Amino acid sequence: MSKLVKGYIEGRKKDDSASVVVYGLNPIPGQLDRTVRTLAETGDVFTYEYPVERVISTELDSLPKLMEEIKLDVQDKTEGISKDRITMVGASLGALIAYRVQLDLGLPHPGLYTSAGVNAAWNTMFNPVFFPARKLFREYGIGYKAVASAWDEVDFFADRPAPPEIPFVGLISRFDPVVPYPIANRNLRAWLKRGSKIEVVRTNAIGHTASINLFDENIREVIEIGSIIKKDI
Repeated sequence: MSKLVKGYIEGRKKDDSASVVVYGLNPIPGQLDRTVRTLAETGDVFTYEYPVERVISTELDSLPKLMEEIKLDVQDKTEGISKDRITMVGASLGALIAYRVQLDLGLPHPGLYTSAGVNAAWNTMFNPVFFPARKLFREYGIGYKAVASAWDEVDFFADRPAPPEIPFVGLISRFDPVVPYPIANRNLRAWLKRGSKIEVVRTNAIGHTASINLFDENIREVIEIGSIIKKDI
């Protein structure tokens, strides 16, 4: 099985905090560099990248296993750090993975996510952007129900809101073909109505890469929004 790529950036200031950055599929080189540098101003940063086959595989438990591997590694690397001093950060599929880690480990510090909120199984099996993945699944007789069942415990769902003690900032674009706005917006709005402590930032960035870049370019503002959420809890 292809390996998870783990990175480490030593913090320039040691204040007993840490950040974890999980990239999406096929990240452009240098993507989220500003985010990593900014987070490293106050503490160590751990990063995670993974090959496509760790997600799009005929072994449908690949995504849950990837999430579990990252969670256990984060747990090990942040041992001794207070849970409210660990910041989870993720882009695209990395947002789903990072959120799952935040949820499973009970991390109350607001997560920082971009291009988030879409049900991954639905997106993979119905979004035209993911035709190659869908084609692979169908060649092996794997349909939507099988993918949805395999990913059920780790996926985003409108009726499974983030609990109030797991807050985050979620940035979504109205013009992102990879993370369709109507679905992401519907899910996050549903979470807000059910009491989730989240802040949804809606942008007009044109394209998936542009949406992630906008998050990266404005990471200090995103961090500040997270700080405001934390004060309100």
